[in-house]
Amino acid sequence: NRAGEIAWKVGISYDFSNVLLDGLTAYTDYIQSNRAVDSSKENLPDKNEIDMNVDYRIKEGFLKNFWIRVRNGYVHQSG
Repeated sequence: NRAGEIAWKVGISYDFSNVLLDGLTAYTDYIQSNRAVDSSKENLPDKNEIDMNVDYRIKEGFLKNFWIRVRNGYVHQSG
């Protein structure tokens, strides 16, 4: 969302239902952005971001369809 910025993103996800626990999924994304400038055309720092999520959707009982999410995000800004 910064002027002149070039960014890309790649992600991966996995459904652990068949190997660990039914309703357990996880995904992670990596985002890199660079070449952004401010209003005076000065270069802004490049950024890297990693986001990770683990979700568990309860399949039965009183809390059926209740969704629990654990999320972590990390942003590194050069300079």
